[in-house]
Amino acid sequence: MARLLAETSDRLKKKKNHLTNATLCGILKLMNNRTETLLNNHIKRIQQDILERDQTTFSDGKRCNPFHEQLDGVDLKNIASLREGRIPKYGDHMDCLLGNDEMDMYEFSDLTAEKRQEAVGLYDGVEPSLV
Repeated sequence: MARLLAETSDRLKKKKNHLTNATLCGILKLMNNRTETLLNNHIKRIQQDILERDQTTFSDGKRCNPFHEQLDGVDLKNIASLREGRIPKYGDHMDCLLGNDEMDMYEFSDLTAEKRQEAVGLYDGVEPSLV
């Protein structure tokens, strides 16, 4: 984080922009807060989806609706990924025939866009390093 701030600060100074490190920290924190909010909103939405599904079971403990059981399994994996701060991928749940296992799941496209925005940076011509 310090390296990112230093590199961004150096680039801005070269452009004769007078933003302070405190301003940059505030902007980066705001970006992280947006991502955090999106993560939490997705977790709440998925938890609500699970609660709304048929949870009844037969006497042997098997779910009455096996399709809902599968959906719950996928959603629980997605919640675990989101809690780690990672966008769930299609490859987390299946082998993709086209070999694109690392593609973010479409239902999390807002998170993908936000992460891309963080990676590109907030200012024209400034591309902070994520290393």
